[in-house]
Amino acid sequence: MQIKWEFKSFSELSINELFDLMFLRQEVFIVEQDCPYLDADGKDQKSHHLLGYNLEGTLVAYLRLVQPGISYREISFGRIVTSVKVRGKGVGKQLMEEGIRQ
Repeated sequence: MQIKWEFKSFSELSINELFDLMFLRQEVFIVEQDCPYLDADGKDQKSHHLLGYNLEGTLVAYLRLVQPGISYREISFGRIVTSVKVRGKGVGKQLMEEGIRQ
């Protein structure tokens, strides 16, 4: 499946991109997985964000790269998520490969 990747710092995110990533995270983690927790944990502002869009322009994959010293001593991935619309199509693997590249 073809995915268009965007890699941005928090300050580079548009309001629409921020909305899209928060929507996807809440849709999967809170609604689908029934994990009620405070998603806005204060780490987003200090992280970089990898957004994956399908050909229609819908955000279908996301992860954040958390800088060293914020969660762990080394750089780490967090909030790794794919939309139910693309599961089983290799998008999760693409997401991790692109995250490692970044």
